[in-house]
Amino acid sequence: MNKLSENQFELERQLHEQYAINNNANIGSFVSFVVALLALFGFFGYAFVFSSNEFSIDGKLIKNGIMSLDVFFLFSIIVIGMLFFLSLVSIQLGYSCRSNQIIIDRIRNQYFGKNKKIVFGKSYSPLKKTWYNYVQDYFNLFYWMFFIGQIFVFLFTVIKIFQNIFLKDGVLSFWGILVFIVFIIHLGCIFLSLYCRSHYFVKYCKAFKIKITEKMIKKSCCIVRYIYIHKFNKNHKD
Repeated sequence: MNKLSENQFELERQLHEQYAINNNANIGSFVSFVVALLALFGFFGYAFVFSSNEFSIDGKLIKNGIMSLDVFFLFSIIVIGMLFFLSLVSIQLGYSCRSNQIIIDRIRNQYFGKNKKIVFGKSYSPLKKTWYNYVQDYFNLFYWMFFIGQIFVFLFTVIKIFQNIFLKDGVLSFWGILVFIVFIIHLGCIFLSLYCRSHYFVKYCKAFKIKITEKMIKKSCCIVRYIYIHKFNKNHKD
């Protein structure tokens, strides 16, 4: 066995071991994400059902097992904040896997050359991913589930607010500042989820030559283009 064959054999062995380690870690992450998602939606659903459409005027936050509207707002902020945090974790983990995949792909090009496609197939490639799918595997799925969850929480919070608006006592005018803060926090979490995804997409694009990067950036959303122009473009060299 020549030196090149020995290197290829050793590389295949290491990649196989690393695949097994990553697969076990991914299974653990999958279970954690599912549990967290179910717990958060269960928590929010309970708060939505067992909360009134009125604010607490006399200082009593819970009456006869029914929470006041301001308590529901607090719960909705906690839930959407946790969903944002989980979406950020899923992006970071997915981007890390994709970044490692790029490095491994370059190693394969060096040691396997034309035989790379025969050994590893055509589908296992980190190249030519878009803003929608550059996050790897089910981390991408969970990101979108957490993001849609934020939209879901925001919409049901709006429903609660409109139910309060149609009350005859017009209490909402007194709590207008609180409602405004809740809106800002919810919309801020939704925007930050998109911003963070765009930020990591720009980092992913930087792994390629500048012409390829600029082409990928051009096809993406305006947030991606803004991040690239103001934070990455000056330091990006071919």
